[in-house]
Amino acid sequence: MKAKPRIAICGVGHIGKYHAREFVRAGCDVVAILGTSATRVNERAQMLKDDFGVTVTGYDDVNTMFQKEMLDAISICTPPNAHRKYIEVAIKEQVGVFVEKPFITNTLDNITVSRDLLSHATSQNLIVGMNTQWAFIAPYLHELVHGDIQSFGMRMAPPGFRGEGLLLECVPHFSSVLIALCGVGELQNTSFKTCTDDHIVFVGEYISHGKNIQIEFDWERKESRPTDVHFSVNKRTFIRHAANRGGKYIQALQHDGCETLIPDFLEESIKNFVDCLQNKKTPFVSSECIITNMTIQEHIMSLFGKT
Repeated sequence: MKAKPRIAICGVGHIGKYHAREFVRAGCDVVAILGTSATRVNERAQMLKDDFGVTVTGYDDVNTMFQKEMLDAISICTPPNAHRKYIEVAIKEQVGVFVEKPFITNTLDNITVSRDLLSHATSQNLIVGMNTQWAFIAPYLHELVHGDIQSFGMRMAPPGFRGEGLLLECVPHFSSVLIALCGVGELQNTSFKTCTDDHIVFVGEYISHGKNIQIEFDWERKESRPTDVHFSVNKRTFIRHAANRGGKYIQALQHDGCETLIPDFLEESIKNFVDCLQNKKTPFVSSECIITNMTIQEHIMSLFGKT
């Protein structure tokens, strides 16, 4: 029997605590958390114990954590501007990396830096994954929509984000689904139909494997949870519906008067990373997908900066 992978969570805020839960469910030992202060770390360690029965050692210094812990991977759930720092430390310490989207931000050349980080990790046989969990809906959409993808749209309305923050929250998700559905490609003839701090509509074409896919992405600020998530494939609409049924959180795609149950894609994303970590396989969101995702992100962010 393989030993349980030992995982540290860097940043245990809202999403970080759910990473901890899902890594435990995937058969890992979450042994450490990293935060910004001893007080914050102690609070979060107690929260994990109370909510999920997970006992961890807390650290407020990443180097101390690596000196004291034997880790197989870290999960990075910090604000995006800290991602690069922790990816670099993990590669130096020769452990795997699972990082929340976006992969990195705030460098002079995010794409080149991302390529260098991924290349360095690959040269050391390290597994690097990025959590854009909505990519895992692609097989369900393919099954429901037969034939080639001619058009794809996605609407997301998350609470609390505006302007550039809204883009950084939403763009990696739509890019990951687009790539998973249609393959690696590039954008052409893009523009904003709507562009305000609270509502952005982006349109264009995506060229992949010689095919031209019409795309439209709609991002809007929402006041409260849950995040609205809608998909459009070949002009058929699929709406994510979430509900608590009998004490269990259930998600489904509503379409054509029907309902198709779907899993928790954060769970699927982390299970995939753990499988790849244990068996040295390529993650579903591969390095090539990460770079394409980053390229789309940079294109849209640049266009947004010019409006």
